[in-house]
Amino acid sequence: MLLSTTLNTADYNRLLVEIEAVNSNASVPFHGGSSKYSAGPPDGAAARAALIADHSWTITDGGAA
Repeated sequence: MLLSTTLNTADYNRLLVEIEAVNSNASVPFHGGSSKYSAGPPDGAAARAALIADHSWTITDGGAA
């Protein structure tokens, strides 16, 4: 989705939180570019972990900020 893109950490956190809140799709490969997540607020780290653990997503991004 965001290959070759870098969102600032706050925006990427918000995106992860929103996706986790409304998404019911399983096993989605998601590319966050070079964007980095953090514990927030908003808590992008928790949302990212939930997408992986609860929905079996594969997320590639820039890692923790």
